[in-house]
Amino acid sequence: MTGFFMKFLFAARLWRGVFARRTGVFQDVAKFKRIRWRAQRRIALAELMQRHGVHGMRQRISATALYGDLTRGSRVIGKPSRAAMRQILREIRGGKFAREWMRENAAGLRRMKKSQRASAENSVEKTWAKVKPLAQY
Repeated sequence: MTGFFMKFLFAARLWRGVFARRTGVFQDVAKFKRIRWRAQRRIALAELMQRHGVHGMRQRISATALYGDLTRGSRVIGKPSRAAMRQILREIRGGKFAREWMRENAAGLRRMKKSQRASAENSVEKTWAKVKPLAQY
């Protein structure tokens, strides 16, 4: 029985691979699952940081994630990204962002709507459109 079951699993995996190459459906599903998993992880990490602070979050993540954070994190959030965040904060505090937002709102949100349309055309949205009918809730 075990040998038959193993052969069945192998055949099912092989068929799925052929089907995926022909249609791309399973690749899209896998891509969407990866994106969704990453988003859920980011939310979970943000909640940990909010509840427990950075040190508390680091106490609650895996040793591998902690090692990566401590040894590689400075490459992700380095001087250029910190400088960009400081500049954005200055724009907010100085009122530039609020003035820009009021002008955008008065102009009928043209720039924002254009950005939304561009965002709706990205590959994640296209993948979701294919995967959504297959999702079982």
